[in-house]
Amino acid sequence: MSATLLFFFFFASMSGLSAAEPKDSRLSIHTEHQVLTAPKKDEKWIGVPEREVLGVQVRAKLIQGGDAQGIWRFSYAYPEKVRLSGGSVKTVVRRGNLQSKTGSVQLPFTRPNPYRITVRFEGLVNGKPVTASQVYSFDIPRIQQKADKPGKDGPTVVQARMTGRKVDGHWMMAVARPDSEILYVHEGKTPRLQAQLPPGEYILKTVFYGTVDGVRMGMQESKTLKVKAKESSTYVIPGKNNEFRTYDQALGAIKGMHQSGSLQRMGRRPARHPRSDGVPEKEDDLILE
Repeated sequence: MSATLLFFFFFASMSGLSAAEPKDSRLSIHTEHQVLTAPKKDEKWIGVPEREVLGVQVRAKLIQGGDAQGIWRFSYAYPEKVRLSGGSVKTVVRRGNLQSKTGSVQLPFTRPNPYRITVRFEGLVNGKPVTASQVYSFDIPRIQQKADKPGKDGPTVVQARMTGRKVDGHWMMAVARPDSEILYVHEGKTPRLQAQLPPGEYILKTVFYGTVDGVRMGMQESKTLKVKAKESSTYVIPGKNNEFRTYDQALGAIKGMHQSGSLQRMGRRPARHPRSDGVPEKEDDLILE
């Protein structure tokens, strides 16, 4: 059974349970979330530490005013593929129920995926017993990329997208030599880079900063870009895909690449700077601090 169908069945079953019980139709719930990250380790790439996802903080409250006292319950069920000791892959169902008096919980979601949870309030509002529920959907976002080469000896076209229901942000995409020297750069609201590249192996670096489903964030990803005579493909570099950054860290990463002309902060004067058409400019006297 596909993950999409599993999500549908879990959503239907969870929604059916809450809808079958009486509730106050005058009450509605406002829910928001924040993906929690923390530094993982120091890295030399662009001089910012890698961040790992710790979980998702969810906050809910009743929109209507009044003195509310009660218990908030957060229920979830989602499929996840796990690799068994023998090497086979099995889909398991992760289920859980958390409760809070404040309307705030941390969910143990760490993988980039879409999620649905049922948020439920039971208690008193202005001394009267009430029940309200809501199904809330969100994503732990990820960058998706693909490379194509339409025709022999044609340009390589790389496109990217950020998962999520509402994405608004800025992109920088860079193609570099294996030694990290940047050859081509694209920046803008549209994540699409076109470059005339001879056959070989390159590094593709993509940086995003903006808002995803109302959450201000940054993310970067590095992939191996292999160009052949008739096709181009990208391959994941272990530990370098879907790296969460803060908004300011993503800005700093882009600034560092502009200053150095490299995917690494070298601490020395760069030999050349790339242009958007990939032709190196002359040397300059920029000294990195």
